[in-house]
Amino acid sequence: MKYLVTFATKGLEAATGFSSYGDALGYLNDCIDAANVKIADFGSYAPDCFRMLLKDGRDFNIRIELQADADVRYDLKIAKDEKIVETRRFVNRKYAVNYAHKLLRSKGYRASALGDREGFWSVQNGKNGTRYEIGIGLAVLGGSKNSDYDLLGIKTDASQDEIKKAYRDKVKENHPDRGGDAIKFEKIQKAYERITKGQSSKARFVKKYYDSRDMVLFFEEYDTKESYEVQPKPNRLGFDIWAELEEAERQANNTAGGGAILIAFGAAALIFSFMKGGFYLPIILASVLLMGWGAFRLVCGLYYQNKIEKLVKKYKKR
Repeated sequence: MKYLVTFATKGLEAATGFSSYGDALGYLNDCIDAANVKIADFGSYAPDCFRMLLKDGRDFNIRIELQADADVRYDLKIAKDEKIVETRRFVNRKYAVNYAHKLLRSKGYRASALGDREGFWSVQNGKNGTRYEIGIGLAVLGGSKNSDYDLLGIKTDASQDEIKKAYRDKVKENHPDRGGDAIKFEKIQKAYERITKGQSSKARFVKKYYDSRDMVLFFEEYDTKESYEVQPKPNRLGFDIWAELEEAERQANNTAGGGAILIAFGAAALIFSFMKGGFYLPIILASVLLMGWGAFRLVCGLYYQNKIEKLVKKYKKR
């Protein structure tokens, strides 16, 4: 289990994970000590829920939350000239920081201790002007840990060919006639059926994205004499936007993909009915309903695709 210490204020949502409640509470006390004379008021309004008011009026909502280890991951996003080119995922922050160090060394740069604490590194090539930005975000995941996609061993954005290949491989591997587990074999069949019909909504998704900076450093450097409106923007690399973006992409894949499959099934049933030389009313009605529902899901898919484009434009403006 992980204990997350979360900070929420205007323009910033940050979190740090710990393996014990004592460590989480110790970190919170370190943050309070760092803020020190900048605090106008501090108090608890519920168990493990706190409010910190700074002298410039900035208000922080602070919580200590318990999350399963499997529900927390660290995303390392790598941007080249303000465009995300790669995302790496890690089970803890230390691994993400080590990978960032390795990547910077490979490009001839040295990672700074300040960057380690901020969870953000920015370097620029003096010869060609290429700028690299690397940022760490903490993601809290929702959905089933044993999704249909996990069962087939594929990603949620897998193509139809990849889904079919994974299904065939899993069927061969787990077929009862070949000594496989009959129960798992049945689960694989049902998982494939739900995915192809667009009915699988159990894939893991990001419920919440947090900045992964060290808030002790944040409070040490925070200047209450300046308006916090003009202090550096906290969500570097758009971790807040990327949470929305991942969810929009998940919805777009589920709705559009499922819609196309439903329309195909409906059309196939209709053609089959005509080939048999009859207009069997129940089949025609079922086909029309399937195609209508499929068309609706396609429209939903277009809506989410449009939302994705808007979020990408919003990110580029940062």
